[in-house]
Amino acid sequence: MKIFTILLTAVISLNAYASDDYMCKITGAFRVNSEGKQNHDGLKSLIGENFSVNRASGLMLGALTNSFAAGPMVVDPGSEESSFRVVNSMLNPVYDGHITNSLTIHEFVDGKSKPFVFLGTEVEVYYGTCVHVLLDKVVK
Repeated sequence: MKIFTILLTAVISLNAYASDDYMCKITGAFRVNSEGKQNHDGLKSLIGENFSVNRASGLMLGALTNSFAAGPMVVDPGSEESSFRVVNSMLNPVYDGHITNSLTIHEFVDGKSKPFVFLGTEVEVYYGTCVHVLLDKVVK
């Protein structure tokens, strides 16, 4: 019985941790131009905007999104030692090739605020910070 109680507690704890999603704020953004330098034109309007990340599915909603026809894939759920990572890839409907993007959140960083970087589909880079939230509590 004692082992069952310990296992049940561990499962409940893992489920609570897994439902802990992210709310992120963009603090900077740029594109890489043909000379390999930063170009901030057209992206400044996103600075200060927010987006959410569902840790179970990797789905991003808000100012940044990754809800293409092919859903996102969480490749690392993050831990005290590793980053949360999600990628998305799909065939480009306009030209022969793929559209890809990726999000990395440094889950292992001490404190409530976790730095992130999002690599967009066309050489754009967004960065900022995320905090843990229970999204079902935010939506209500």
